[in-house]
Amino acid sequence: MATIDTVQSHEFANLRKQTEIKQIDVDPSVDRITCGISWDLLEKKVDLDLTVVALDAYSFEIDAAFYNQTHIMDGAIIHSGDNKTGIGDGDDEQIKIDLRKLPQKCKSLWFVVNCFEGGDFTDVETARFTLYNGSDHSKILYSYGIGMACSSTALLLGVLSCNDPYSADKIWNFRVIESKGSGHNFVESKYLLTENLNILYDEAIVMERPRDRNQKYDLVKGDVYVIDPQISNIAVGLGWDAAQGGQQDIDVDASVIIFKKLSSAAAGSDQFKKIDIVYFGQQEYGGSIKHGGDNTTGEGDGDDETILIDLHRLSKDVDADVLCVVINIWKGADSFKEIENCFARLLDNDRELCRFNLSAGYESKGMIMCHLSKRSNG
Repeated sequence: MATIDTVQSHEFANLRKQTEIKQIDVDPSVDRITCGISWDLLEKKVDLDLTVVALDAYSFEIDAAFYNQTHIMDGAIIHSGDNKTGIGDGDDEQIKIDLRKLPQKCKSLWFVVNCFEGGDFTDVETARFTLYNGSDHSKILYSYGIGMACSSTALLLGVLSCNDPYSADKIWNFRVIESKGSGHNFVESKYLLTENLNILYDEAIVMERPRDRNQKYDLVKGDVYVIDPQISNIAVGLGWDAAQGGQQDIDVDASVIIFKKLSSAAAGSDQFKKIDIVYFGQQEYGGSIKHGGDNTTGEGDGDDETILIDLHRLSKDVDADVLCVVINIWKGADSFKEIENCFARLLDNDRELCRFNLSAGYESKGMIMCHLSKRSNG
């Protein structure tokens, strides 16, 4: 995974605190768990759907099991399929989990129920969520009635998690959450997971989560944008204009300096070695970074110069740990005070992910606009 940082430190956002979370410890001898939900409707025919979303040790999504994807992780999690009516005794939908088969990186399993169509939770008379010993369903680990007297369409039921996914002796427990919201499927209600991640994950880990690629973010100096690991190629667009009333024939150049983090660096004082530079005179690095060419005037709308980056290829390059995006005045001006509307932005297939606008003129002729760095969490 990669991030783009505007230069300067930043503060963590305040996270909503959870209180009075009920926790049920799972006996270490239990290696399979079945989670079932049952419901009875009033007059409307509401279609309820149960989903489980698996997250790793860094709170990144691994996969999800639901009515349209019943088998995930090589059979470690199996969904019983869709029940659209709730008619009959027993559980209407079940999810079977083999804890032994889960990927080693899997830390948490989040259970969400949605009203897919037909109404909301006020149309549900009763509902119950039950955890069984997967090897013997007569042994109930925990069961509780779900509060349904609300006009919501999404409910985060709870989370099954382990203390250390990389330990040979994992300890699992289930936390009851019952956080209500909107959304007719788990994709629309994923924000409920995000709002409750601090129940399990440290604040620093939560702040490393990727930003929503479907939203555009306006960054200020010091902000960090975490790039969605599903994005394979990005473009860094840079633009500028000559200040009105000043010299108009100003040549500003964009470049990327590639740095390697030295393994011998002492803790707390990282050191880097310059590996290469991509600029108008050398427009490619290892097939993973390509310069779009020189713009000598800055005229026109949009990006004046563009740098294309293949993140997947770059992630395999052991020498490229940090990319420093720099703009320099080549000729026509003595400082950035003679330049306006200077910006750097990140794009995914021409869709703008984030933008940083340089708000003030500086006396210098060179400016670090941002840097992209690999994170240790992949």
